[in-house]
Order: sequence, then structure tokens, then C-alpha cells
Amino acid sequence: MNQGGLVLTICLIIMTILTLVVMQSMQSSSLQGVMADNMRDEIEAMSNAESTLLAAESMLESLVSYEAFDTHRDDGMSDDVYVDAWREVDWVTQVHATSDGAYIVQHLSSTPVVGMKNDHSNDTHIHIIDSFKITVKGMSANKQTVVFLESIFNNSLNKQRQSPLLGRCSWFKSGV
Repeated sequence: MNQGGLVLTICLIIMTILTLVVMQSMQSSSLQGVMADNMRDEIEAMSNAESTLLAAESMLESLVSYEAFDTHRDDGMSDDVYVDAWREVDWVTQVHATSDGAYIVQHLSSTPVVGMKNDHSNDTHIHIIDSFKITVKGMSANKQTVVFLESIFNNSLNKQRQSPLLGRCSWFKSGV
């Protein structure tokens, strides 16, 4: 009779241990699911930010003048250089919005560059390279993840001249 009670006690202990192991593995898989969702959101937000950055660069390349750049921050195009634009701007009213995100553009400088003419003569010309700081905000579809990209983009209004100085240098900030 004592052995029956001992077997029952051992079975209950084993079942309790098995229950704890199963619960732990369920919690672990649930945590892995949350981590996968967060990774997916970050990738989606980064993709949206990159798409928005391309839209901003395309807009700059299509401009025929830079008259729209002034000291007002209300239209997303400014000559006013401020360091943490991504913190200082109102991302609802002071930006250019796209389907994937929003951006602001700051005109940093116009730099004259001496270069050769395209007709293979020895004549030189002055080529103006304009530098812009583009700040982009991209979000995941569920609005849980936000990515900020900042890019220095060099552009020229003279579309017939190509220069190795033109293009982008980007970095990103991730956060909420």
C-alpha cells in the first residue's frame, strides 16, 4: 500500500516537471515570434525610409532652381541648417510626404569646382556642386517602428556635366 502512494507521488512530480518544460518552450517560441515581428517591422521601416530617400533625391534632381529653399521650415525645404532636424521638425506639417514616409531637405552649400570641358579641349569651367542634407522618416505599416535616415546628397543644376562628387552618403538612426 505504501508503494502505491510512492508511485503516485513520483508520477505527479514527473508530470509537474514536464508541464514546466512545456511552458518554458512555449514562452521561448512566443518570444522568438515577437523578435521576428520586430525584425520584420524594422526591415519594413528601413525599406520605406530608403524609398522615401530616393523620392527626395529624385525631387532634387528634377529642380531647375533652388529658389524654394529659404529660412522657413514650414515647407520641408530650408536654407536654415540645424543639426538634429529629425528631432526639431514637426513631421506632420513641415515635411514633404510620400506614400512610404516623409522627408525634409536642407540646402547646405554651393561649392564651385573647377573642371575640364566635355569637348576634350584644355579649357576649364566652373561647375557648381550643391550639397543638401536630406532627413527621412520611414515607418512600418503598424506604426510600431520608426527609422530616420540622414543623407548628404550632392547635386548640380547643370545636368550635362557628370561629376564623381555627385551622389549620396547616408547613415541612419533607429528609434521611436
